[in-house]
Amino acid sequence: MTNPPNAVPDISVILSVYNTAPFLKQCLNSIVNQTLTNIEIICVDDSSEDGSYEILREFAAADKRVIVIRQEHAGAGKARNTGLAMAKGKYLSILDSDDYFEQDMLECAFKAAEENHAQIVIYRADFFNQSNYNFEPCSYSIIPSMLPENNPFSAREIADHIFNIGCGWAWDKLFRRSFVKESGIRFQEIRTSNDMFFVFFLEGFSGVISEVILRGCNNHVTFDENPVNTKNLSLDLSSNANICFGKKCSFNGRLRLSVKRDSGFGMIEIKDGCRFGSGVLKIFNSLFQTMLQINDSCTFDDGLEIVASAGKKICIGRDSDFSKYIGIFAGDEHTVFDVCTGRSMDSVYQGLSDEDNQLLIGEHVLFAKGAFVMNGTRIGNGSIVGANSVVKGVFPNNCYIAGNPAAIFKRDIAWSREIYAADIKKCGRKEYYAKTMEE
Repeated sequence: MTNPPNAVPDISVILSVYNTAPFLKQCLNSIVNQTLTNIEIICVDDSSEDGSYEILREFAAADKRVIVIRQEHAGAGKARNTGLAMAKGKYLSILDSDDYFEQDMLECAFKAAEENHAQIVIYRADFFNQSNYNFEPCSYSIIPSMLPENNPFSAREIADHIFNIGCGWAWDKLFRRSFVKESGIRFQEIRTSNDMFFVFFLEGFSGVISEVILRGCNNHVTFDENPVNTKNLSLDLSSNANICFGKKCSFNGRLRLSVKRDSGFGMIEIKDGCRFGSGVLKIFNSLFQTMLQINDSCTFDDGLEIVASAGKKICIGRDSDFSKYIGIFAGDEHTVFDVCTGRSMDSVYQGLSDEDNQLLIGEHVLFAKGAFVMNGTRIGNGSIVGANSVVKGVFPNNCYIAGNPAAIFKRDIAWSREIYAADIKKCGRKEYYAKTMEE
């Protein structure tokens, strides 16, 4: 079968395949024989070794709607992301290759989505009991007692238990493609449970998001109340990661958070009322715990980049203000060696104190455009960092820091968020306009 030329498919069915030959023909037959015919079927083979790829090619030869891609073995998450990148349909259906659809399932789901202008449609599922060869309803795929009386409904209506109404599976849901694209979300490219974060993020995307635990992956992602305009948010997690946003955070444009590790534990925590333009926050762990903590009411303009690695800790005090193109680096994304001795020059191997392995920015600190702050720096409350300054060292409260390398330019200064302020109390807390105290 062939779709009409240049027609936008009603649904793109994305099928990740790896060594499922015993079930694959039944799965594919259930898709190509759907009563809804204006579909595309994107099959991504993850280097199967049991004849699955040959079965896919056989179906593609017989039905032009079937598209087959073969990738190096990288897991279902990567395969699904490959399918997402190719999809052209109005809606997305993501099926496991050892499952199959009822013949009119896609038509029913498509009609429900169109009639209700839905972003997500969830449908019931049956399990096949291999001990008695019977189909049995899956009682927990949808839990009616958790649903509101009205249908359709918004995530905000059941914000306190939105993630309890069903399971974090992608295969029992239909997603509006424009909604997925707007969110910027992708599948985690990990061995198991790669669809759970994808599903839970989208279910809560347009409303209040509470705590989400990615079971089996040791990732802990918390979006507390009302993160505003997260349309380009991107998270790239790994095991033992913890990312926590406080209440009423707003993210304009693209904010990317990345936690990668060899081993150990990484954390990014953003407290209440912080605001961001576009930015990149990265944590790279080695054998040591790495942490980034941004406290209440900090504001960041475009071009922010914060990187912590190899046991470094970055802590930014509340009410600090960062202009454009600020770099805050505690460690690098690589290791430098002394060729003569063969020893690593990374500070984590030099026996530095915990204090010297931290980058600490006090409360109510103002950073002008292009400032760059390095590991081992401590800046006291109420200080100002001048434009294009390169900062490393210990600086007291309420001083003006400038230059490359940065030095104290003036003491006993204070600043206010108001453009025209006649009263020094407009600087905020009393400690924000205190006299400089040398350490």
